[in-house]
Amino acid sequence: MSLSINNVNNSSMVHTLSHHRKKMQNTMRRISSGEKINRASDNPAGLAIRELMRSRIAAMEQGNRNVQDASSMMQVADGAMQTINNQLSRMKELAMQASNGIYSPEQRNIINREYQQVAEEVTRIANATEFNGIKLLDGSAKDLAVHFGDGNTTNVDNYPVNIGSVTVQALGLDAKSPAGDISTQANAQNALEAIDKAIENVDTVRGSIGAVQNRLEATSENISVQTVNLRASESRISDADIVREMVHFMQEKAMLEGATAMYSYSLLTNSLVDKKV
Repeated sequence: MSLSINNVNNSSMVHTLSHHRKKMQNTMRRISSGEKINRASDNPAGLAIRELMRSRIAAMEQGNRNVQDASSMMQVADGAMQTINNQLSRMKELAMQASNGIYSPEQRNIINREYQQVAEEVTRIANATEFNGIKLLDGSAKDLAVHFGDGNTTNVDNYPVNIGSVTVQALGLDAKSPAGDISTQANAQNALEAIDKAIENVDTVRGSIGAVQNRLEATSENISVQTVNLRASESRISDADIVREMVHFMQEKAMLEGATAMYSYSLLTNSLVDKKV
């Protein structure tokens, strides 16, 4: 009968050892990973909520990168138009010079040749300016959707960006237009007003780009705030309290060591009893 009781006690101690060892391992897993949920069995409902949050956070972070890329694109367009503005200022300077009656036809032709070259440079810049293979200033940059939300609702998850054309044709300064030639005094005088209108048109497009850039900055800031708040919510579900887990670890370690000592003592006692028997 004594041997039977000892066997029951030993089985109970083995169970206790296994219990504390398992709890200690779970605690070590949480400490090492920094997360309360490492397996689905840890918290099935919490796991489902956490993974949905993480998916949305990843999408929002990519959306923010999309917005920043769009902002970079607008900066490229604005920088190119600043150069075009400089070229238009030079064209007006040349038209003003050719409007003066003191120049001979030959001298005006020389002025006009530079005028034509500057106009061609405006078109070259407009046709050559691109971002990631997308031409920005030739009139083809229409309805470029900036997508930043995790859905597909216009003006909620995305909005279109449009950039106008600033080629000399669009500005009314190409060779076929009245303002495309300043080889005569009259033509030069007439070109002045057309150049002013062209500068106004470029400034209008630049103003539109500036407004879009401001909107993109506001969108990026809003996404950043949402991401921070969502991360905080995800952290409350997922992150382990390391201090608390360390306390649990030490408690389980002490319990495991005590149970191991008692089990060893029980085995020793049983062995002595068996020898006496």
